[in-house]
Amino acid sequence: FPSHDKPKLLEAVAEANTKTLNNIAKRTLGLPPTAELNVGSLEAIRRNAYDRGYLPLRNLGRFTLSVDPATGLRPYDDDLLNIRNTYSGSRGTFPAAVPRQLDELIDPYIVADMDATDVVDKIRQLRKEATKALRSDSTTPEGEQLANARQEVANALENELERQATNSGRPELVDAYRAARQQIAVSHLIENSMEAGSEIVSPKKLGKLYERGSYMSGELATAGAFFAMNFGNSKDGLKELAPHYFKAVAGYAAADAASRAMGLAPELVPAVALGGENIVTGN
Repeated sequence: FPSHDKPKLLEAVAEANTKTLNNIAKRTLGLPPTAELNVGSLEAIRRNAYDRGYLPLRNLGRFTLSVDPATGLRPYDDDLLNIRNTYSGSRGTFPAAVPRQLDELIDPYIVADMDATDVVDKIRQLRKEATKALRSDSTTPEGEQLANARQEVANALENELERQATNSGRPELVDAYRAARQQIAVSHLIENSMEAGSEIVSPKKLGKLYERGSYMSGELATAGAFFAMNFGNSKDGLKELAPHYFKAVAGYAAADAASRAMGLAPELVPAVALGGENIVTGN
C-alpha cells in the first residue's frame, strides 16, 4: 500500500489495540466490559483481596524464619540473595557491581524472625512504592531497576508468609492467601502497564513487562508475548520501523475496514482468534 497511507492504517490499528487490550485486562481481573479500569478500580480490587487473603495472616503472630529440612538453609535468605545476584552474578563474582541503593533496600530485611502484621503491612508498602515508580515517565533506568527490586523483596516476604501459613496447619488460610496474592499481583501488573497519567493499558509497556519475565497467564500472556515481539528486544521482532509490515491486536472488522480503505487486498488481512478478538497481520 502507498507509504503515505501507512500512518493512517497504523493509527486505526493502534486505536483497536487499545480497546482490545483494555478489554483483556478487564477480563483478567474479572471485571465486566462496562466497568471502569483505572487506578481507583484497581485499588478497590486490591483492598478486597487484601481483606480476604492477607488480613487473616496477621493472626500468625511472631515467627522465626522457615528452614528447608533438606538443606538446612532458610529459603527467605536465598530469595534476598537472588535479588543481589541479578547484579553480582549467580556465584557472587562481582559484589562491587551491586548498586549501593540496592544494598540499602535489602539490608533492613535481613532478619531472623518477623511479626506477621509487620510483614503484611510492609508488602503493601513495597508494592505501592514500586508501582508508583514504574508508572512514572520520569523514573530513570536505575530507578526502574530499584522498583523491580522492591517488588522482589515483597515477593520474598510473601513467600515466607505462605510457608508460615502452610506450617500453621490451616489450609483455608493458604488457599485464600494464594488467590488474593495472585489477584493483587495481576492488578499491579496491569497498573504498571498503564500510560502515566492515563487509564489506558499500553501495549508497549505490557510487552516490556512480559519480556522482563513478569508473570502473566491466559489472554494477558498471549497479548504480552505478542507485544514483546513488536515493541521489545526480541531478535525476530517486527519493530516499529518495519517498512511494509504490521501486526496488531485488533477487532477483525476494524482492521479489515482500515486495510480496505488503504487499498489492501482481503487476502492480505488474515485473522487469528484471540479471546473473541483477533491478532491481525498485513503486508
